[in-house]
Amino acid sequence: MDLAEARAAEDRSGKWGMSQLAERCPSAWELEPEAGTPLAGELVVAALLASIALGPILPEDGSGLFGVRTAMQRAERLLGKSLER
Repeated sequence: MDLAEARAAEDRSGKWGMSQLAERCPSAWELEPEAGTPLAGELVVAALLASIALGPILPEDGSGLFGVRTAMQRAERLLGKSLER
């Protein structure tokens, strides 16, 4: 089911190749943030895990698959500041 969702998200986004990366991942992790956790924080944690697992991120809304850089860019836009040091 996870791979089918990944392929469908990739089709919706029009960006190709991330579902192939997902196919090579031996497992999938599902994050369930505590109530009140800001979306930017969720994205940073997802980016960290994606960098460790070398896999793509599938957001809850299924809008597309993306990697670490895109997750960090989305978090920065939400926070209105750079997270780079």
